[in-house]
Formats: sequence, structure tokens, C-alpha cells
Amino acid sequence: MKKIALSLLIATALLAIQWDQVFKKYGAQIRNVHWINSGAFVYQREGRFYRYDLNSSSSVELSDLGRSFQEKFGKEFKLRFFLGKGSLLLFPAGKRLYLYDTSAGDWREVKTEGAGILSPDGTMMAFSGGGNLKLAVLRSGEERSLTTDGGQEVFYGKTDWVYCEELELCRGIWWAPDSRKILFLKFDETRVKSYPILDFIPLYGKIYPQKYPKAGEKNPVVSLGVTDIFGKKTLWIPFKDEYLARAGWVDRDRLYFITLNRHQNRLRLWLYRVSTGERVLALEESWSTWLNVTDNFLFHRDMLVWGSERDGHMHLYLYKLKGLRLKFKRRITRGTWEVTRLYGTDGKRIYFQANFPSPTERRICSSSFRGKFKVLTPMEGSHRAVFSPGYRYFVDFYSDVLTPTEVYLFKTSGGRKLLEKGKGLAGLALNPPEIKKVVLEGREYYTMTVKPPDFSPQKKYPVIVYVYGGPHAQVVRRAWMGSFGLFHQYLASRGYIVTSIDNRGSFGRGKKWEDWIYRRFGRYELEDQLLWVSYLKKLPFVDPGRIGIWGWSYGGFMTLTAMLKGRGAYRAGVAVAPVTDWRYYDTIYTERYMLTPGENSEGYKDSSPVNFASGLEGKLLIIHGTSDDNVHFQNTVAMIKALLDSGKKFEVMIYPRQSHGISAYRKDVLRRVAEFFVKNL
Repeated sequence: MKKIALSLLIATALLAIQWDQVFKKYGAQIRNVHWINSGAFVYQREGRFYRYDLNSSSSVELSDLGRSFQEKFGKEFKLRFFLGKGSLLLFPAGKRLYLYDTSAGDWREVKTEGAGILSPDGTMMAFSGGGNLKLAVLRSGEERSLTTDGGQEVFYGKTDWVYCEELELCRGIWWAPDSRKILFLKFDETRVKSYPILDFIPLYGKIYPQKYPKAGEKNPVVSLGVTDIFGKKTLWIPFKDEYLARAGWVDRDRLYFITLNRHQNRLRLWLYRVSTGERVLALEESWSTWLNVTDNFLFHRDMLVWGSERDGHMHLYLYKLKGLRLKFKRRITRGTWEVTRLYGTDGKRIYFQANFPSPTERRICSSSFRGKFKVLTPMEGSHRAVFSPGYRYFVDFYSDVLTPTEVYLFKTSGGRKLLEKGKGLAGLALNPPEIKKVVLEGREYYTMTVKPPDFSPQKKYPVIVYVYGGPHAQVVRRAWMGSFGLFHQYLASRGYIVTSIDNRGSFGRGKKWEDWIYRRFGRYELEDQLLWVSYLKKLPFVDPGRIGIWGWSYGGFMTLTAMLKGRGAYRAGVAVAPVTDWRYYDTIYTERYMLTPGENSEGYKDSSPVNFASGLEGKLLIIHGTSDDNVHFQNTVAMIKALLDSGKKFEVMIYPRQSHGISAYRKDVLRRVAEFFVKNL
């Protein structure tokens, strides 16, 4: 016992030597870039605000922001975050919104219950307040309600938790281009059951009910309406599909909306003319499993650029728009890669992000409408762009596995300038991760491996597998991973090999690669993870008896699946915020891949770790936050009961008042993960 205690004490001391380095900020600090015109943009850096002018190629701090704010409102400038629209900077602060006009150098204050949506002409703000759609006239300060029957369960101008989380539709207000009409959503959650988020700290505890439709249960009823700015006339646009996934304006009289059936294997694009009430089904997509909803589409003059996975990869297609009808013209992009984000068009070329030339990368690209393709960012790795009006320039956020974020200014016609380089990693004993393809059972996989800095092929090393494994995500990426990447480097410095594989079902390899998980979460993902473990165990420098696994969220689910169904392949595992029974998760995400519990009862049973607690082999630690509103804490409680009923030994760490990311105690989470593997691997 004394030897064990001493070794743990030494391990903890060693952990503390470089521990804080894991959580330092190494990347460039430029953020919240907003173009105020085609020749200048505003950005934030370490709490200060700057303007960059292309003509002078220089930045100037907007120090007059604080002075003018104090003169206008008589209080200290403590605003730390902003949004932008044209020359206006929008600073949300509680139930108020402060607007600064960079062209006039003037401040305005608006009382809202959120950031609100500014009208195209910059004179009004529409927002959801008290459940109603409201309008504030900026110059006069006049405020009026465009709806009157809203409240907690029925509300206008915003979306609920499940729509925002799973369809990435977090707004419910769209201004017409002429600033005279507003397209908006109405949510009726009356029939949606509530889940109690519990705070155990108060003397008698406190319950925060969350409207949360679990798999197979009733969803909110969503309606789509159009009203004028006086709220005197409202048109309700009928649709029969379960989900309204996207909406917006084509021009001042035409609007579009996209609907999905509940199985999410049929998507429809509708066009609607406000002046006549005419509605047309303009385009329909279907797939044998599910369809991915994206923002990869845009209307431009008499054209529609439409993103579709109809050939198995996300690519762009061109349609001619006449009235409310679409006519297919041609395909724009093609290849065994994906358009991952569509930015816009200048009328001559289309600008987008793609995982080209490798699924592990993200490059900024452009294409003519006839398919002449061009890569705009030559550096290997990952890029994210913020384009100027007119698309002549873009600010590029670039990173690679050992390159913290760097910020560049690019001309789309060619040429770039470095704006800020990330803080260097000098002094850190980091080993470049090895990203390579392996072939297992005839299939090609992408893997990433970090070895100890003093790696010797003559030694035997324990291995820790980091897993996510779920849809719409990749672990193997040529991108800066921040504290997680440094944490894995830290584990490597302690003598571990840390590795990952993107199994079937993960993003970036085309729709058919994703479709493997349909109706059975965990089956093929685990098969691939076990294939990778078998491959690793044959390597001469791997200790086959010391393999560990850990993951968060879906990765937590995969960790449990591996520990319970892996037949002893893993000696130790850490599952953070895991789903343990898919009946507990929400409708939109779960049913997209699994259908409803009534339609796929065997699939739910086979995919839920709570049903396989008796199969646990090895050491297990489960970590969860009690206030998790995404993967509810009930998942871990149910898993604890199943393990106890099966007579299994395990460990649990609970974080009070913490949601899914356990942000307040992230350092402690990773410290416990490290200590658990030191102790058990």
C-alpha cells in the first residue's frame, strides 16, 4: 500500500510540472471580425476593439468607444462582445443593446431581451420579448408589440432548445430586404414534456424545468408567419412536414422555407409570394437513411446555388429561378470531397470552404458557375474565412496540428498578409502527431497518433485511445485542438501513446460512410475501434495489456460501449457526459439516425449501454455535470444503477451545477482523466 501511495504521489507531482501549459492561450487573439465596408473591418483583441484599413494596411485602436460611451450614458464602458451589421457595431448587455455607428461616431441604446435583429435600413430592431415579437424604433425609442398572446409555452421570434441544438436554427426573425415586413416563427411547446434540471445546492433544492422532447415524444408545433412592421396584418404560411429547418427572403415579395418530415429523409424547398399567397414546392430531396440539413445554399438575382449530397458527397448545383419556379441548369462542383461551408458569391465566382484535398483539411476555395475550381489558401491545414462585401478580400483563421491559430488577410485574386501569428510553442516538448491512412478489412481509415517525445521503438508503451465516433464530427483533423490537443501531448510526455481513428459514421468521407450507423448506434463504430486496437497490439512498441479509452458526449457513449462490449480489449476507460440510453436523448438528433423507439425497439436496446452493464471488463470512471441540459444527468444515474445491479465495480465523479461542457471545472476533469490512467494503465 505504501509503494502504491508513493507512486501516486510522484505521479501527481509529475502531472503538476507542466500542467498549466495545457490551458494557456497559444493562438492569435483576433476575434469577432466584422467588415464595415469593402475597405475596412473591425475586430476584437483581448478586450479591446480595433479598426483595420486596407488602404493604409494598419490597425488603429477604437479608443474613442469608451470615451464616447461614458459621455453618452454616464457609465464605464464594460462591453466585451459585439455583433455587426454594416457600419453598426451591436453590443448586447443584459436586456439592453448598445449600438455604435462607426461612420457617425454615435451611440444608441435599445431595450431588448436579447441581441435582436436589426432591420436592413438600420432604423429598427425586431426581437422576442416576454414571448412576443416586438419592434423598437431606434431613433425615437418607441417600442411596440407585433404579437400579444406570447408567453413561456407559446412564443414568437425565437426557437426552442432542440431546434437550436440539433437543426442549428437559433433565430426566428428575418427582415424583408425593404425593412417593411418580418418573417417570423411561432413555437407552441404546450404539448412538449418538461425534464427537471435539479440544483442540489439550495437548502431544499431547486428545479428548473426544461422543455425537452425525448425520442418518440411530441415535438413543439411550429408556425411560420409574415407581418408588416405595424403588426396589423399577419399571413400564416401552411406546411405539413414536422420540422421547419430554414427560412428567409429571396427578395421583398418572395420568401423561402425548408421543411423536413419527422424521419428526416425527405427535404423540401418551398417558395412563397407574399402579395398573392402563392406557394410552390420548388425542390425536393430524399435519401434512404437521413438528409443532412446545412446552410449550403444561396439565392442570387435569378439563380439558386444549392448544396446537395445526391451523388454521395456535398456539392453545389445551379438552378435558374423564374417567379416561384426552379429549373436545373448544371452541376458546379464535383469530386470525392465535401463542400463544408458556403460563404457567398460576387456574381462571377462562388466562395466556399471544402475538405480538400484531404478529409482532414479545410481549405477556402472558389468556383465559377461553370465549375472552374480554385484553391485560395495554399497552406496545408484548416482555414475559416470572413469575407468582405464584394468578396475581394477575406480574413483567414488558419491552424494546423502544431500551429496555433494565425490570422491572415487574403485577396481572392491572390496574395496574403499576416495580421497576427499565434504564440509560439517554444519550450514545450511536443511531438508532431502522425496523421496517416490505414487499411483495415479493405476499408481506408484516417488515424492520428501522438508518441512520447523520447519515443524508442525498442520500448513497450501503454496506449490511450481518444474517441468521439459519432456523426457530424471528426477527431482526425489537421487543426489546432487547443487544450485537448495539448492534454494529449501532456499524456504523451508521461509515456503514453495517444491515438484516434475516425470510424464509419464520422463526417468528411461522404454520405455512405456516415450511413453505416443508421438504426444501430455503436455497432460499426465499435467494430472499427476494435480493428484499430487489434492493429495497435501487433505493433512491437505497444504493450497489448495496457490499452485505455476515453471520450466526451458521444465519445462517452462510445467509451462505455467499448468497455461493456469490447470483450476486454480495453484495460481502463473514462466516459464523460455519456448517453447511456438513447430513449433519454432528444427527438431530432436521435430519430434522425435511429427512428423512434417504437419503430426500432431492437436498435435502441442494442445501442444503449445500460442494457450491457454485466459485460464490464476493466476499470471505469464516469464523469457528469448535474445540470447538463444536453445529455441529462439521468443517463449517468441509470448507468450507475445498471452497474450496481450487475455487481460491477466502477468510479464516478459528479460536478454540481455544471452543464455539458463542465466549463468551470475543465482543468479538474482532465486532471482526473490523467490520474485515472496513471493509476490504472
